[in-house]
Amino acid sequence: MDGALCLPSIPRAQANCPDWPINVIVPFAVGGPTDAITRIYAEFLSHDLGQKLVVENVARAGGTIGSTRAARNT
Repeated sequence: MDGALCLPSIPRAQANCPDWPINVIVPFAVGGPTDAITRIYAEFLSHDLGQKLVVENVARAGGTIGSTRAARNT
């Protein structure tokens, strides 16, 4: 009976996905281990979500600039 209550919410959750690509901000330089792992994970996540993910590297200031940019985009 609990499962029947959850079914009506599933179509509404899928309808709220954006039509534009999702930006993934990496607060470190291109070519590092964090960048490589993020790109691999974004590829798998893109297939699962059915949506394009764009990895964007925003390095400098020890990751502060990238973290601040990600916080402002939410």
